[in-house]
Amino acid sequence: MHTQNACCICTMCMFFICMFHIMHTSDNKLCANITQYQIEDGDNGMLFLSRIKKNNIALVVGTGESVNSINYIQSHILMNIADIWGLNHFFFHDYIIPLVYHVEMASLGKYGNTLLWNYFRKYKKHLYNSTTFITPSSMKHNLENTLCHDPLPRAILSYTLKDYFADHAGCTQERVSTLSRRNMFTNTNNVDSYCSATITRVIGLLIRLRYKHIAFIGVDLTSTTHFYSHHPYLKGNTKKFETMIRNKDIKRYNSSIHATGARGVHLLINRAAQIFTNIEFYNMAPTSKLANMSHITTLTIDRFIRKYYIS
Repeated sequence: MHTQNACCICTMCMFFICMFHIMHTSDNKLCANITQYQIEDGDNGMLFLSRIKKNNIALVVGTGESVNSINYIQSHILMNIADIWGLNHFFFHDYIIPLVYHVEMASLGKYGNTLLWNYFRKYKKHLYNSTTFITPSSMKHNLENTLCHDPLPRAILSYTLKDYFADHAGCTQERVSTLSRRNMFTNTNNVDSYCSATITRVIGLLIRLRYKHIAFIGVDLTSTTHFYSHHPYLKGNTKKFETMIRNKDIKRYNSSIHATGARGVHLLINRAAQIFTNIEFYNMAPTSKLANMSHITTLTIDRFIRKYYIS
């Protein structure tokens, strides 16, 4: 009897081992089918981004509360007239699907929030099969684990980064005033990052891709609340993760505003707009810190659409 039970247990173990092996092998094959580039690898990554570029306008969509002001019709018009570059946990948005998506650093790291990304896998991933994902090389493996299931994304691009002003002080006015065309976003072997802010890496890529217009919404920098903070999915342990990150940032910077805003990224963006005069910089969130910047034009969503939409 004991021998029979042992045989049954061994058989079940072998079955599960085989199933795990089959699933793991299948995922590896799917990963092999994803187009992948290093951004600094012979410029293949940048060439790929140039090929998928559709418009002269790049709209960077963050996760600030101002994103909630974009309605269904506006979403589809904006996706028509601009290349959408998503940031962080933007996948919670109901309507907009980014052309390019730079994923949130914390959510894919060693202590990452898999609960938020479970929402993406369950409810949103099938909508992102035409999206190109970008992440640092150190996060690439984690990103593959999230994306290597049907349907596959358009591509995965990874990069090594060079960080400037990454200490506690961040991007002060004194520091950003030292930047010029000669030393700002000029490193082609890495992706430049300023004041440890993901958005600065995206801006550098947009400048290298020669967009004529760069616009922002959801880059509010004034609050720790996200546009999705009251989403029904965010409860229990998922909500605890958001609260933990918020409390950590508040303590670190002694500030109740968004950590990126506390690090002075709005000053860095304004400096980029001042230096790169061949590019028009727009902000579509009247309550954003960007609204007070001298070299960035603030427009409502409707005014921006009327300016660039040809019916």
